[in-house]
Amino acid sequence: MDFNGDSLPDLLVGDHAGFVEYYRAVEPGSTYPSLTAVGPIRCDDEHLDVGACSAPFVVDWDEDGLLDLVVGSVMKELRLFRNRGISPPYPLFTDYEPILCQGEPISLGRTIPWMGDATGDGKKDLMLGITVDIYSGGRVLFLENEGTNQDPVFNGMDTLRYLGGDSIIVTQLSPYPLLFDWNSDGILDLVLGDSDGKIRIFEGTPRGGSQLF
Repeated sequence: MDFNGDSLPDLLVGDHAGFVEYYRAVEPGSTYPSLTAVGPIRCDDEHLDVGACSAPFVVDWDEDGLLDLVVGSVMKELRLFRNRGISPPYPLFTDYEPILCQGEPISLGRTIPWMGDATGDGKKDLMLGITVDIYSGGRVLFLENEGTNQDPVFNGMDTLRYLGGDSIIVTQLSPYPLLFDWNSDGILDLVLGDSDGKIRIFEGTPRGGSQLF
């Protein structure tokens, strides 16, 4: 992820304290770029702070050419930090707004976001890895974008399910979702990182205009 527009892959990491740490890539041309610690991302001249267990996802939310931050956490609403900078090398975050579903802030406990076009309609959708509790484990929720690519709108959320039954996808705590075509068959697959240290792959299958796993 090129956070500062220099064509090198940078790294943003959420931490237990609720900050988002920025590691900038250096040494262009190397296969595995070296990273230098820049420090926590700042918001309104203070450390961007979502309370605990920050989970950042970098995306151009409003398609203005600047990278914004969608940040999940523990016991806080899912937050959007819009980049108010003048160009990619100079990001500026001054405030945040809650991300809404049916007009209400999304607040589901431990939340880990992913955004991308999951339905093939050219609009950014939202997926959330959530922790229900220590006994029930995690779930992955899907929120389809019913607005535009420049102004996402979410009016409902569904739990991802296995093909051929009603069983919901249950993981350990803190599932980290990612959608991409793992097996190059033209269908998006679900890759889940998890707190048990394992990575699980669920192959996507189109069915009735939607996608199940």
